[in-house]
Amino acid sequence: MKFWLLGKVAAVLEKNSPPLRLRPQVTAFLAVLLLSPDFTADLATIRGYLWPGSRERLDNNIQQCVRMLRAALGYDTVRRVGPGTYCLVVQPEEVDLHRFQELLKTARGAVGAERATQLLQSMDLWSGPPLANIDGVGFDGVRGELVEMWKSACVDYITAECEVDAIANIETNLPRLIKPWSGERYSGLVAEIKEAYARQLANRNQVVAGSAGQMAPRQLPAHRTSIVGRDTQLRLIDDALLQSGGPRICVLTGPAGVGKSLAALRWAETREEYFPGGTLYVDLNGFSTHKPAEPEQVLIRFLNDLEVKIPRAKDGLSTAFRTALAGRAVLVVLDNARDVHQVRPMLPGPGPSAAIVTSRNQLAGLRAVVGASVFDVPRLNADECAVLLASVIGRARMEAEPDSARELLRHCAGLPLAVVVLGSRIAARNVLTLAHIVAELRSAVHRLSSFSHDEAELNVRGVFESALAQLSPRATELFWKLGVHRGPSISRVAVGVLSALAESDSQDALAELRSAHMIEEVSYERYAMHDLLRDFAEERAAAESAAERRVVVERILDHLLHNARACDRVISPVREVATGGVPSGIPIVAPESPQAAMAWLDAEYDVITAAVDQAESLGLDRYTWLLPVVISTYQRRRGHYLDAGRMLEKAFQAAERVANPGDMAMVLRMRARADEGLKRLDHAKIRLADAIALCDHGADPLGYAHSSNALAVVHRENGEPDLAESRFRDALAIYRDHGDAAGAAVSLNGIGCTFWDRGDVDKALAFCEEALEVSMASTDENGRANVFDSLGDIKLARGEPEVAVDYYQSVVEIFCRLDYKQNEARALCRLADGFAAMGDAARARLALTRAVKLFEELSDPAAREVAERLRALE
Repeated sequence: MKFWLLGKVAAVLEKNSPPLRLRPQVTAFLAVLLLSPDFTADLATIRGYLWPGSRERLDNNIQQCVRMLRAALGYDTVRRVGPGTYCLVVQPEEVDLHRFQELLKTARGAVGAERATQLLQSMDLWSGPPLANIDGVGFDGVRGELVEMWKSACVDYITAECEVDAIANIETNLPRLIKPWSGERYSGLVAEIKEAYARQLANRNQVVAGSAGQMAPRQLPAHRTSIVGRDTQLRLIDDALLQSGGPRICVLTGPAGVGKSLAALRWAETREEYFPGGTLYVDLNGFSTHKPAEPEQVLIRFLNDLEVKIPRAKDGLSTAFRTALAGRAVLVVLDNARDVHQVRPMLPGPGPSAAIVTSRNQLAGLRAVVGASVFDVPRLNADECAVLLASVIGRARMEAEPDSARELLRHCAGLPLAVVVLGSRIAARNVLTLAHIVAELRSAVHRLSSFSHDEAELNVRGVFESALAQLSPRATELFWKLGVHRGPSISRVAVGVLSALAESDSQDALAELRSAHMIEEVSYERYAMHDLLRDFAEERAAAESAAERRVVVERILDHLLHNARACDRVISPVREVATGGVPSGIPIVAPESPQAAMAWLDAEYDVITAAVDQAESLGLDRYTWLLPVVISTYQRRRGHYLDAGRMLEKAFQAAERVANPGDMAMVLRMRARADEGLKRLDHAKIRLADAIALCDHGADPLGYAHSSNALAVVHRENGEPDLAESRFRDALAIYRDHGDAAGAAVSLNGIGCTFWDRGDVDKALAFCEEALEVSMASTDENGRANVFDSLGDIKLARGEPEVAVDYYQSVVEIFCRLDYKQNEARALCRLADGFAAMGDAARARLALTRAVKLFEELSDPAAREVAERLRALE
């Protein structure tokens, strides 16, 4: 089968057979399917094309189109793939539009005469204006897009033939290409094509005339010809600078050492044939220790190189330069630009010339003012770094020390400059192994010293210093303060806190660092530095006084502590932790829901983990014990038991020095919960016994009850229901004396569970129902979910699956609301048991499917077991 859109819409079943005769509405329906992604369209899309603006469903009309198209093409060719959704089962190469797009893509990657030939082949697929036999405003938008595609390809073809001086080909082919478009509707389009040809011909004649008595300048400096990992960027430059129409200006931005200049030089070297008028190059010294190049001096040099008369007035230099470039195809490479003002006078105007600019600053103004294409040059990935290192030292040396090679490259942070520096040092000294460099990087106090090669004048620290030297004092100050922050990332709000500046000044400084690529926005309003820049920031911070650094550290820690506590209050409202007053200048988050609180902690978790280590290293005991405490509930709900254990061990040691016995007991309880999560029940018992002793001696009855209750849970998990009941009853008495409804409900539920463990279902039900009644007076949703869960188990055992399902659904809803995914998944498994007992296999499968997904998100091994249960139900 073959299908046409580039002209009249038509379908042919077999080669050399005439097009199928279809009714107009069926032809339009066929066009909708052919124009839709994957040849699939739903009802809304179909109505939008065929009956735009209509409020009627028109389902019968669509069904009639489907039936008639199936009759013409075959039932299997027009399939229903969903409610109101239809798919045309064809291969992309059977549709002329797709063949055109593939040919165009291939052509734009070619050069010289081959490019012109392939563009002509793509144009030959057009028999005239697209969708020529379809009326209706619903197709106007896509028809206009197709017309623009034809126009762009036609202009590209003219340009390609002019570039290889094949004017005769244009004279032969252009009349044939535009003849089908000669009607009144497209007269303006045809005029534009003819004007584009006339302009190209004039440019060519000027270039030929201008080059008759002079040699075109070729000023690219010497550079490495091997380039790694930049295929995407080179293609983007192609699209920006070799396209017809629009400004031919491209800006490459990125951090220092990422290889912007090399990418620009490599592209310019391989595309000189497109610029017969020459290549002009200048290093603008925007970030060096030398004075930045003055635009007037550069323009005078360029005009001399082009053998153009220098105007007397400085104001005329830019005009004379643009005039000279308008008549010839010249590439201007402006390397290491400092800012927009330095660059703008040297940019070509409309015409065949182009400019490529590199800068560590983003130069967003060039996109806004002159329509430049601005691309970030990213750091290399691990595989690309390995290829680059191998090009410097040889693959044999890398293969001889694969582990050292991998570690060495990790230290390079994806910066090509860093890879080349280390590689050059190794290549220069045969006795120097990769292991030597790795040992140096591990032990160095200032790691950046390893990224220096004096003979080659390569110095990563020097590159960073030159970039920092261009910043304002407030941005420089913010940079070293970010070096105090342990990372790995920081929020916009936290930047304002540690900067201690007014919000507008803080945001201006942050924007300056972003523009200079001294920090990158890794997600919305969240920022990070790569490892080498972080090392540099830490060096700058070390140069400041210890007192100043400590002020910054404490502001960071206060920000994390009080905001984490605000989130903890939302996810665990019954827990009391005394964190003290909030220092001035620290905004506190106000999560509207447990999910929002958990999301804040998700974003800041790695930061808090690093902050605990920092607080411990600086002897800041208050933060060392409080930070692990306020995130312990979060860690339990996310299953971070190993982290919790490590951090709470530090917390207890700090609490021994500065906290009271009740607080120390609280830390022990949390440490025991981490042990419980890791199935270290004996360790948990020991810690809880110590917590009980601390509360007893410290006259902390509620702490005693909390500890006793926690120990009861461990006894029950360990198969010791009698010991568990005794501890639950001890805790219950204290909770009742103090009017603690949440605690009392937990203990009552625990007692009920011990009876359940011993097979006394009636007593279990009585205690759990009492627990439910008491829990209604508390804000402890987590505890209430556990009561619902117990009642569900009991009701299911008593042969009341409908009641059990109601309880389990309540459990699922609560844990979903609390964003407690592990418990939600477990509750879904019990809900599936309830549905299965009711004989509702479909809903049981649905519950287990959701459980598997949650367990997989948590990387919980239970996912495999639940998946097997699910397969057994299918």
